Amino acid sequence: VRTSNDNLSGRIPDVMVTAFVIDPEAIWLDPDQVLLVVEIVSKGSERMDRWTKPLEYAAAGVPFFWRVEPDDMVMQYRLGNGPSVHYLATPRDVLLADVVPDLR
Repeated sequence: VRTSNDNLSGRIPDVMVTAFVIDPEAIWLDPDQVLLVVEIVSKGSERMDRWTKPLEYAAAGVPFFWRVEPDDMVMQYRLGNGPSVHYLATPRDVLLADVVPDLR
C-alpha cells in the first residue's frame, strides 16, 4: 500500500482486502483501492503495529485497519482524516464466526 506521495514508500500489510483487480506489475497499490489492512502483532513489531501503522494508514486514506493482538483480540479501527481513530475490540474467534463486516 503506497503511504506517501512518491512511489518510493509504502507498507506491506499481513492481510489486505481490496475490491479491485490488482495489476501484477504494480509495486504499490493506491490507498483508495484498499478497503482494509490487517497487521498481526508479533514480538519486536508491537510499537510499529500499535502506534505508527494506524496513523500512517489513516494519513494515506485507508478506511479500515485491524490489528490482531497476541491474545487473539482483534482491534478494529475505522480510520479518519485526522489523528483520531475509533476502535472496537472483538475476540478473533467471534469475528471469524460472525457475518463478514460491512467495509463501506
